[in-house]
Amino acid sequence: MKRFLLSLALALSCVVLQSSFAAEPLRVFIRSGPKSHGPGAHDHPSFLRDWVPLLNERGAKATGGDAFPTKEQLDATDVLILHLDSGGDIKIGQERKDLMEFLQRGGGIVTIHAASVSKDHDWFKGIIGGSWHHGQTKWREGPMHLYFTDHDNLITKDVSNFAMDDEIYYDMDVLPECRILAGAYTPKPSGARNEKAAKRATEITKGGKEVSIYDIQPQMWTYEKDNYRSFVSIPGHYYANFSRPNFRALLLRGIAWAGKRSNVDELCKPEELGDNLRYVEGGPTRPEKAAEKLEVHPEFDISLVAAEPLINKVMNVDWDEKGRLWVCETPEYPNGRRELNVEKWKDSGSWVKKYDRDPIDRISWLEDTNGDGVMDKKHVFADKLELVTSFCFYKKGVIACAAPDIWYLEDTDGDEVADKRTVLYTGLGTGDTHAVINNLRWGLDGWVYATHGYSAGHVTSPDGKKDFGTDGSGVVRFKPDGSAFEQYASRGGNTWGLDITSDGQVFFTQPTSGNHFLHVVLPEYVLAKGKLPGVMGTNGMLPKEPTYPLMTWPEQAYVQIDQVGSYTAAAGCAIYEGGAWPKKWNYSYFCTEPTLNIVSHFFVEKDGVTYKAHREAGREKTEFIRSKDLWFRPIENRVGPDGALYVVDFYNQAVIHNDTRGPVHGPANAAVRPDRDHYFGRIWKVQHKEAKKIAVADLSQKSTDQLLDFVGTSPNGPARQTALRLLDSKLTYDEAKTRVAGLISKVNASNRVLTPQEEAQRIALARVEHALRPSDEKPLEQDVLIDGLGTFGTKLSPEDLYQTIEAGLKTSGASKVVAEALKVFASATNDWTRSAVIAATADHAEEVITEALAAPAGVEQLVNALIPSARSAETLVVACANSKADALKIIILQGLAQQLNDVPALTPELTASLKKLLAQPGLAAAALPLVVKWDKAGALAAEVKAQIASLTSKLEDKGAAIADRITAAKALVGIGGDASRQVAGVLSRTDSPNALQAAIITAMDEKGSVTDLVANLNGLKPELRTQAFDAILKRPEASLALLGAIQNGKIDPKEIGPGNIARLRTHPNKQVAKQANAMIDKLSPNAKAKNELIAQLTPEVEKPGDAVKGKAMFTAACAVCHKLGDVGLRDVGPQLTGMGAHGPAELLVHIVDPNREVDPSFWAWNITTKKGETLAGVIITENQASLTLRNQGGDFEIKKADIATRENTRRSLMPEGLEGLGAENIRDILAFICGGEQKFRVVDLRTAYNADSRSGIFAKEDSKDETVTLHKFGNVTVHGVPFFVMDPEKSQTGASLIALKGGGKGTPAANFPEKVEIAMNTTAASLHFLGGVAGWGWPFGGDKARGQPAMTVHVDYADGDKESIVLKNGEHFADYIGKAEVPLSDDAGDFTRRGQLRCFAINLKKKGALKKITLETSGSIVTPCTVAITASTEPAKVEAAAKPKANAQAGGAAEAGPKEGGKGDGPLVAATPVQWEAGKTKVLVIGGGSSHNFAKFFGETDVATLKSAGFTVHYTEDRDQAAAELANADVAVISVNRKFFDTAAYRKALFDFAAAGKGIIMLHPGTWYGFGGWPELNAQIVGGGARGHDKIHPFDVKAVKAEHAIMAGVPASFTVEDELYYVNAEPDKIPAGTAKITVLAETSPSDKYKASHPSVWITEHPKARVVGIALGHDARVHDLKPYQQILTNAVKWAGGK
Repeated sequence: MKRFLLSLALALSCVVLQSSFAAEPLRVFIRSGPKSHGPGAHDHPSFLRDWVPLLNERGAKATGGDAFPTKEQLDATDVLILHLDSGGDIKIGQERKDLMEFLQRGGGIVTIHAASVSKDHDWFKGIIGGSWHHGQTKWREGPMHLYFTDHDNLITKDVSNFAMDDEIYYDMDVLPECRILAGAYTPKPSGARNEKAAKRATEITKGGKEVSIYDIQPQMWTYEKDNYRSFVSIPGHYYANFSRPNFRALLLRGIAWAGKRSNVDELCKPEELGDNLRYVEGGPTRPEKAAEKLEVHPEFDISLVAAEPLINKVMNVDWDEKGRLWVCETPEYPNGRRELNVEKWKDSGSWVKKYDRDPIDRISWLEDTNGDGVMDKKHVFADKLELVTSFCFYKKGVIACAAPDIWYLEDTDGDEVADKRTVLYTGLGTGDTHAVINNLRWGLDGWVYATHGYSAGHVTSPDGKKDFGTDGSGVVRFKPDGSAFEQYASRGGNTWGLDITSDGQVFFTQPTSGNHFLHVVLPEYVLAKGKLPGVMGTNGMLPKEPTYPLMTWPEQAYVQIDQVGSYTAAAGCAIYEGGAWPKKWNYSYFCTEPTLNIVSHFFVEKDGVTYKAHREAGREKTEFIRSKDLWFRPIENRVGPDGALYVVDFYNQAVIHNDTRGPVHGPANAAVRPDRDHYFGRIWKVQHKEAKKIAVADLSQKSTDQLLDFVGTSPNGPARQTALRLLDSKLTYDEAKTRVAGLISKVNASNRVLTPQEEAQRIALARVEHALRPSDEKPLEQDVLIDGLGTFGTKLSPEDLYQTIEAGLKTSGASKVVAEALKVFASATNDWTRSAVIAATADHAEEVITEALAAPAGVEQLVNALIPSARSAETLVVACANSKADALKIIILQGLAQQLNDVPALTPELTASLKKLLAQPGLAAAALPLVVKWDKAGALAAEVKAQIASLTSKLEDKGAAIADRITAAKALVGIGGDASRQVAGVLSRTDSPNALQAAIITAMDEKGSVTDLVANLNGLKPELRTQAFDAILKRPEASLALLGAIQNGKIDPKEIGPGNIARLRTHPNKQVAKQANAMIDKLSPNAKAKNELIAQLTPEVEKPGDAVKGKAMFTAACAVCHKLGDVGLRDVGPQLTGMGAHGPAELLVHIVDPNREVDPSFWAWNITTKKGETLAGVIITENQASLTLRNQGGDFEIKKADIATRENTRRSLMPEGLEGLGAENIRDILAFICGGEQKFRVVDLRTAYNADSRSGIFAKEDSKDETVTLHKFGNVTVHGVPFFVMDPEKSQTGASLIALKGGGKGTPAANFPEKVEIAMNTTAASLHFLGGVAGWGWPFGGDKARGQPAMTVHVDYADGDKESIVLKNGEHFADYIGKAEVPLSDDAGDFTRRGQLRCFAINLKKKGALKKITLETSGSIVTPCTVAITASTEPAKVEAAAKPKANAQAGGAAEAGPKEGGKGDGPLVAATPVQWEAGKTKVLVIGGGSSHNFAKFFGETDVATLKSAGFTVHYTEDRDQAAAELANADVAVISVNRKFFDTAAYRKALFDFAAAGKGIIMLHPGTWYGFGGWPELNAQIVGGGARGHDKIHPFDVKAVKAEHAIMAGVPASFTVEDELYYVNAEPDKIPAGTAKITVLAETSPSDKYKASHPSVWITEHPKARVVGIALGHDARVHDLKPYQQILTNAVKWAGGK
């Protein structure tokens, strides 16, 4: 035995020795240097001293020194570590020779921090992959975050992002072939998405001094070249960081990798790996220690329930009928499988950077197998989901939302795995993945409810046959069988968090509206049936509520940026009904705020039919949970079946989605960031220290009776709601109906109140009965509980009240319900209850109005609201005739006359009723208009005649009460005809009381018969004349009659005033405006002389003036009334700051003719006091007691009691005759006023405005929020550009913006014009637009809508030239609701009460005089809106993609702007002089841009190939050189995809080149749809193109037309290792009009489409010879003989050889 044991020990020791020394030790040489910099920094000697023994202890064989190693030393080295200042200064000669031999044999090189610096940076970057560039690279020392976005690399496996104090380098020269392992934010303000963001970036970074979120650059990378490997770490400034275990492990891995060790962990200790790389100082906290960083309310304990690795990125939780905790995990958030639009290493928004794969989101249930309260086992129910945000239980599975779809995931065989997946609904919005459908909850009515953000879509059934409309912000609901989907509560903004209480109250969380906690008082389906004006369905309870986080965030990457100090991203909504906590906590509201690392709590109390909320006394300035862990990101909370509160912690370094500061955003509208995690996730349990023990019930096997008993007895609300859901599947409709009836019978039989348990059961059964009730089944009569409704109705929630009344009206007891409903309305104290009654009774208007005549007072609003819904006017009139409620009868009769146009047949009963009403003195006036309108046969002619005579007598009786005379006048006006004209005569009498005349004008205005006012206009007092003119102006026929009276000399235009003359000339009715302008000489007798004077002075004032003299002149002549900057005493007239943009010519008109148009705010008023004093001035303030008048002498307060008369002159205080100053003085004054604004000209849109910002213009006219809700007006400046925003109150037409036709049939938006023309009389090089918003704009419609045309700007030049520029949805235009960001326009700032306003600029193809511009709609549902336009004589500075989408053949010089710096683009290769060789075909190779090494492969390899074939070749990446040199070339080989390249000059040059019949080869990236604003390139030149490709892998290229000259000498089939471009893979996406192609060679089938794609082709072109070649990513293709043969042949053929 001993011998056997000894043999075994020896054998084992041999195994150990063999495994330990199977590979030779890694030989390492550390090239060090002297210490430099401050204490602890650049301590190279200490590194050499400590790391040589460290490496040796770990199995390496290390040495080192302060000199570059000799050849002998390098021969004995596997990895050379450079750690010294300027480590790249390796001497030319022997040192470099030795190094290159070392690398050629496969030696590895590791470069740390300052060793990346070299005087010969171009050479050294070619060695290590990137190098410090003197004069370009910068550094920043201090706290930094290191971000790892490549988790597939062996070096960074398991490594978490972390913060440390070190130093970053940025603006280094890093080769595109490098694999970036880690990056860091820099202070650079570059990388902003647009001009506005760039300005903000400069401000935030303090001009590039402070680290922010705009620019991220490499800090750690690997580089493989030839036979060696290079690993570079820029961190390493402070020596102390080498002692950080995670940083040390990274370096050790990098050393092993550079040494080509198969196990990169061989130098690391086990305790340095795995979780020790995940949970590190400055990074994530271990789950078991995370609670130590949480501050929790002192009455509560917090414990961890689940964490990674068991769960990842949980977004929602719920408990099933067995009490098991289920989770939906969404590691795909935010990007899912959408392809990134930046370099992959910069953005961590995708789980992995592979897109053609199955998604990995999942729904699972968790298990605690050992009973310690922490989940330790997971059972996946459904996997392969993408961006799943929530779920709820249903029958044999779950309903899950993963926009654009809602799924039913079903387990049909009972193995607790979903084996059947059914789409219930599709088309939900996906434009912004944090604003999609979320938080599914069962309602008490059997519908599934959910909150929804602003990513609107268009919901349909899966087959598209059922159209459910849009899914908007707020709360939506749907039926689980796929039959119905609707908006339940509408509230603009992003919404995330929902709870429905046991009594059916719906609460939700929405931070972006500034009032984050909301209660749904009345849902949209009720409001749609009827309501009082102005009633909204939701009540916000915590407006601008402040927050109190524990920590602060010094880094710009983590600060709060919106709703600062309040709730930026409040999420989750939990109303406590757990039953375990002390009573005071019942009905508490909990929400999370991940941006601030807090969970908030508020007590909720009843407040009438809604609620109010407040913080706990004594804790008003703290939070329920606060954290000092940056990564703590609570996004959801729910009450569990055990009575505890559960908090879902997304545990993520980043929490922000879209960033309003303007960094680049990715494909899901999420800001591009390197710090989005996809691994971590925690669930916390919060329980009161004195909580009652509530056992989690297993309800899965409960019978119906047991479930009902549980509903009646369980203290836990969530568990009761689970029981309710189960009852749906156990009970039939008839069973539920019978049980409800049985409970109600107890009430009726014994006249007693149900016990709480019975009442809970009744509610449960009623809920089931309601959910299961067939659509054609009438509700239970008992279910309505009609008796006593009038008493308890006001105590019901408005929605319950609506349902109760509506259901009752369908039963045999409907008449009783009507009576009770009237009582409810009369006693209601809020408009929600009143609106509920209106909506519920709208279909029974006649019955309700009839019953109202016998009801108590207080139902007048109800009656008035129901009149439009009445179907039988006869019924109502008959009822009025038999009622004594005179006041209500008047409302009904007047309402019928005004609101109903149908004329009923005059039956005997109706005739008798009308006759009876006419006979009643108090009602005759109200009834008479109806009689006249309906009695066509004259059956009541005698009665009518008598009543007209009586009313006329009353009107003429000067001794009668004024109220009686007004009543008579209104009745006569209502009759119309001669009776109305007789009333009009009263207007001209000087002895008629003002009140009577005003009432007559109002009555005629309401009736619409204002033409009679025209003849009496001269006799009216000035203040009444204004009222009459306003009424006349509303109606074109009256306006034309007024113009006719002026033309005939019956009305003096002076009595109307110049301001009103201008209103006629700009009337929205074209006929009125045309006639008014044709009568200008008559309307404005002095206008001709004024116009001649203006015409004479205009050329003089447009000459250069002397602004210094102008200021002195302004101070002397104008400053007494006007202010301009710091000059001026007071604003008697409009302030002139910003007015310079209107230009000298426009301002001259106001100087010479100040009364041509007068802003109502500056109308001059004449006031006469009772003392006989007279004052003139503008009214600047007015209240009930006094007004303040301002004029040149100052401000004068006048008590209204002292005023005898007041007259609005509608004229300006500005004096006439200022032309007497002389042309020179006026020119100088205008030079001073215009100042630096000379280059801008505000475009006059007054005649173009067609929409009112005060009323609904999109889907509903009566919805005041469905418009561009402007609240800032006048002269404004946005991003340095002046605009004029029209105030609709001051607009002559009431319109204040331009809207173009869109919307659906029957919407107000469909009535707008398709085109609007705007006259121009200015020179411009660019146009600036204030607008950029649209009804149904992106993100409505999702990704499919982005990039579609929204509006076209047609420009007509004075010289006859034209151009058209297409503006796109999702690029220039965004939806008017919310704050959706789009790349080509900027947020304009605070202009709207709701939603947003944006601005953008377009450059014209040339600077020229403009005749007109025309705005034209796209013809889609999108309704584009424009608020203001300003022209500029200078080109606008816009991003390349934002350049004008003019015809590519348009002319114009090269546009100004940057040539490089686009996202992902490589450095610009400097242009070299062109030197063509005589007698050879001239080939211009145009390259540069992103994702390729253009200079090497296209600029060197291809150029060499073509030169060897006998061509003279020039390579350029400079757009200006390319545009200029195309005219001299014979063939162009184009691979460029660089941003900023497609200028107007380059576009024109290329299309001129093609038109000249030259040759074009579109090569590899040149065949991509690379220039979104230049579709003509792909359509006319490429012949389509590619939008995607397989990853690089081998595939075959096969000749299709081997006989063609381009395929001469090319193998019939050859293999390439390249990107397989999906050229023209999706025919439905190829734009109409795209040129046809002839395929010469095609690929083998692609991985994605399983089909072949064109690889070489000819594009049909009328003049040019065009070849497309899709091959050519890198050296593996460019060095390939068949490729070189194709390229050479293509150039020969295209050149005509």
